Amino acid sequence: MVWLVAASFLLNRHEASLVENIAQHIHRKLVPKLPSCTENLVGISSNVEEVHKLVGMQLNDVRFIGIWGMGGIGKSTIARAVYEAIQ
Repeated sequence: MVWLVAASFLLNRHEASLVENIAQHIHRKLVPKLPSCTENLVGISSNVEEVHKLVGMQLNDVRFIGIWGMGGIGKSTIARAVYEAIQ
């Protein structure tokens, strides 16, 4: 199966592109897209918007945001929602 993918891409592309396409093909087979677990959450939209503003994706510099607090208050959920929004 992989050799068929390799043969089809090798005719018109560089080797680096071939390797990337094979890796993407294998990744799609091994890691299917999981449904979003951050849809329809209640009470975190303002926090997600604030973190999204802090990240400032329109800027070309590197941003690092820390989210801290007590366990169980939704830090990972907020981070996951922001990631899904900018992905």
